[in-house]
Amino acid sequence: MDALRLNKNTTSFIICVPLYRIIIKFSMSSFMLLSSAIPQYEPVDGRYRAGLETHKKDATSAASQHPLFLLFFRHGKKHKVVHMLKILRETAMNRQLLRYELRLLGLKVILPPLLVIMLFGVLAIVLHILGVNTSHALMSGQEMFLPLAMGAIVAATGLQDPALELQLTMPTSYRRTAMYRFLLVLIWAAIVSFLTNTILFSFKLGYQPQQIQSWAFVWQFLVGQLIWLAPLLWFMSVGFCITILTHSISASGAILGGIWILQALFIKSLLATNAWVQSFVLFPTTLMPDAPFWLTNRLELLAFAIVLIPVNWLLLRNNESLLKSATAE
Repeated sequence: MDALRLNKNTTSFIICVPLYRIIIKFSMSSFMLLSSAIPQYEPVDGRYRAGLETHKKDATSAASQHPLFLLFFRHGKKHKVVHMLKILRETAMNRQLLRYELRLLGLKVILPPLLVIMLFGVLAIVLHILGVNTSHALMSGQEMFLPLAMGAIVAATGLQDPALELQLTMPTSYRRTAMYRFLLVLIWAAIVSFLTNTILFSFKLGYQPQQIQSWAFVWQFLVGQLIWLAPLLWFMSVGFCITILTHSISASGAILGGIWILQALFIKSLLATNAWVQSFVLFPTTLMPDAPFWLTNRLELLAFAIVLIPVNWLLLRNNESLLKSATAE
């Protein structure tokens, strides 16, 4: 019995040792593959993208020698491994591109929404000390001023790149890069706006449009996000489109500012004699919170802004126009 037990243990040891060696070798080779798929370039300027494109070819060549690749290749499952390795490689590339874009955009995108909210917070404190109702000022900050600031930022940064000519020669289209930046700015502005609206709603520092005041608490909160979402996306989409068409950051900022002034000063007078203007009112929560068309107006503005995004995507296909936009300023 002892001899039989010894033989079993010896057999298990003989089987397990090679198996452990295979697992360790495979793990080490997998680690080396993933390490090779992550580029070590520092995102200093536009040359970083050229390095990424070159590194993709090197990573693909290294992946073809991986044991997992060879194992599945022998069993007719090459396409599955190629797809898996492609996903891993693209994930690493996207992380590096995200770091590059965030460094390129920098504080000129991060600070403005925070400064706008902080300035209106200070204004609200001053008004409270003077005995004035602060809800109107707080609501105007997130509906009127923050969208205008972010629209101007998108117009200024969407097509500005120190190595635009180089990027236009890369296999990855520049319109993808431009829309990627647009999305980053939108996400950051949406986070700031959402948190601001949530604080105002939770502590009852603002007010809701009369049309939804009788709704359930949850629906008031959810639909109330349209207060900032509709004008924010509208200003960003329109500002980006104007920059592409006019090839001028100054022209885009001037047009956005003119629209803002027209809305703030004259929209009530125009609305009194032209009912069709209801669809183009950008700030109904601040200027006319009792308007019966508030929800319809928000949805129409949001739909227009969403439709304009693929239009901008199509306009970005013209490389000659992009170069004019880069050299116009």
